[in-house]
Amino acid sequence: MADLLPLPEGLERALVVVAHPDDRECGGSGAVAWWTAQGREVVHLIRASADRPRWGSRAVRRYRRREG
Repeated sequence: MADLLPLPEGLERALVVVAHPDDRECGGSGAVAWWTAQGREVVHLIRASADRPRWGSRAVRRYRRREG
């Protein structure tokens, strides 16, 4: 974790914005773990569209047929 850039001095909170829930684990989990270990507050904002079905399911095939 020594390669991570530190948060600026005096910064006590961070907002992690990701498109999908697993993006936190795949991309920034090390930084989040480091910041929280330093006592910083980290808030997550996940912007995933729940109104669209998961790819590969029967619901997706129906969705694609409707879309044309």
